Amino acid sequence: MKKFTVLIVVLVCLSLSLGCSRRRSNASASAPEVLVTEVARKDVPIIKEWVATLDGLVNASISARVAGHLISQDYPNRKRIVLVGHSMGGMISRLMVTDAKDTIWRDFFGTAPAKTPLLGETRQLVEKALVFDHRPEIKRVVFISTPHRGTPLVSGWIGRIASALVRAPPFLASVYASAKPIEIADPAAGPLNRVANGVATLEPNDRFVEAVNKLPLTPGIPYHSIIGDRGRGDTPNSSDGAVPYWSSHLDGAQSELVVHSGHLSAGWNPEALREVERILKTYP
Repeated sequence: MKKFTVLIVVLVCLSLSLGCSRRRSNASASAPEVLVTEVARKDVPIIKEWVATLDGLVNASISARVAGHLISQDYPNRKRIVLVGHSMGGMISRLMVTDAKDTIWRDFFGTAPAKTPLLGETRQLVEKALVFDHRPEIKRVVFISTPHRGTPLVSGWIGRIASALVRAPPFLASVYASAKPIEIADPAAGPLNRVANGVATLEPNDRFVEAVNKLPLTPGIPYHSIIGDRGRGDTPNSSDGAVPYWSSHLDGAQSELVVHSGHLSAGWNPEALREVERILKTYP
């Protein structure tokens, strides 16, 4: 009987011992690991980032100018910046280095803003879209595969279908309804039968695109062009598959480089990236 009692006591002690060791093991295993990384200032490789939008060029440019204004308020001691814009991003960059004043407004409505019968929020939005000056914090621009004069691709059936699938917000529809009756017709421009979107504003005969191209870029802000030719070497009759050379080319560019790439791939084409790096290092 004594042997049996001793055996039970030993087993109980062993079970308690194993239970305690198991709890200690689980506790130590669940302890979080803390990683500490030192912050180091160094050069980093160029990466690509995509921001897609079907918003109209006019609306997108308003957002960019508002963002630029907010940055200027938050960082008054900032350095001037270099804009690198690909495709429609290049078109928006173009607006940010252009002094339109009320030229485009007069082209659309035939009168000064103060004499144009638009009211309330409609007036505010249209004025922000059509009356603007360049952003002073920009010191240089690099355009990559930018359709400054639009692209014939949008005028075809693919472009028409894509444009028809885009639905405008209700408030833009009301702005269009108020502004359309007082707009002066331009026989040379394509008719605007609905609210413009990111597809429609790429038509070569889009009225806003034509009006912007009549304006010079702001003097004192140099710009560069990188243009794709799909490796065919047929410039100036070339195209990157979406934008022809005649649309991407800008007279007065400080440099122009034609690279062997298509339209989308121009953003990470090795030749294009080397050219962007060269520009940034040559003009710090």
